[in-house]
Amino acid sequence: MRAPVPLLVAAMVLVTGSVLPATAAAGAATAAAPPVPLDQWVATFCQTFATYETDALAAAAQLRTAVVGVTDSTAGGSTVVAVTDSLRKAGSSAERAARAATANGVPDVENGKALTRELRAVLIQASKTYAAQSQRAGSKLPVAPKRLSAAAKKIGTDLGKGLKAGGHAKRLQQLDRSDAMGGAVAADPTCAAAANAGGTTAPAQPASPGAGTP
Repeated sequence: MRAPVPLLVAAMVLVTGSVLPATAAAGAATAAAPPVPLDQWVATFCQTFATYETDALAAAAQLRTAVVGVTDSTAGGSTVVAVTDSLRKAGSSAERAARAATANGVPDVENGKALTRELRAVLIQASKTYAAQSQRAGSKLPVAPKRLSAAAKKIGTDLGKGLKAGGHAKRLQQLDRSDAMGGAVAADPTCAAAANAGGTTAPAQPASPGAGTP
């Protein structure tokens, strides 16, 4: 999927250069349910997915702030709280988006059922990964500026690894060969507004030694 890959993946790019995939949850439609018109499915899905994308971008921005550095331990303490909260929020919204991927039926496109299952899997993985890194940030991130920067960079790298975006992106592309779902998601005004908040789909990445790839 040419378009959903940017929406599902690029919005989750961290300062480390790691791509953050999405997760999925329960709520799959019954096998007997008739397909749902694609535009209808996308409009409903984007109401929830756009929130996840916004929260993922916010988490990336908070991690970037921690990596770039703070002036003192007082600022470091505030940044730790902000990073922890933003990761937790992204995990919660990923879980809701996972449910939305299948709660409203299967879109009337080629491989629609497999596509929604893959979206759920992506988003479920993301939800679990964000939640785990939020717990880690809350319990282990130091407040001293240099130590905070190094620890936040490590969380970003591990977050990208846990989200496994590359494999999901490849499967989405294989399933959506005509780019039907991808084009519809990219064209949806709600998803597009979230993706382009701040003028870009992915946050700018400051150079940082030892950066990894999500």
